[in-house]
Amino acid sequence: MDTTAANHTATWEDRCDRLIGDVCISAGTGVDEILGVPRPKWAHPDGDRVSLAPARSVFAGDAALVPLTRHQGHRLPDKSIAIARLAVEPRHGAGGSFVWFERHDATATGDVELVRGSGTALTVEEAVELAHTLLDAVAVLTEPDPDSDAPIGFMPVDLDEEA
Repeated sequence: MDTTAANHTATWEDRCDRLIGDVCISAGTGVDEILGVPRPKWAHPDGDRVSLAPARSVFAGDAALVPLTRHQGHRLPDKSIAIARLAVEPRHGAGGSFVWFERHDATATGDVELVRGSGTALTVEEAVELAHTLLDAVAVLTEPDPDSDAPIGFMPVDLDEEA
């Protein structure tokens, strides 16, 4: 046997003899250690999203919650209304930076639950495009119309309608 084949065989045997602990991620391991990249200043370790597919693990910043008043909320026992909301988070992983958002609905007890399947990831460029598009939509809605008596931003709504 030549020395190259012997080296490959020894390397293979070393790989086969690894203990399972050598290929496990310990509880509490941070995304910075998993991905081998520095932690962004906005990403607290408590926000790490460690995936079962380690390369899909991401740093996540705190979520900003936006009320969704046109989505179904719930009337609470005290007759107040718990409002649905959109959670928006900056994230960064092996594939780069992105903005994650997902809808959370209020329950009859006032708790907030993730709406399964509502999550969406936007690249930074897509998030910028969406932000500008939303601002343009607001500008169109709030632009004064000298030919109309309707208030700026007026959208007819039936307040007696049960959502």
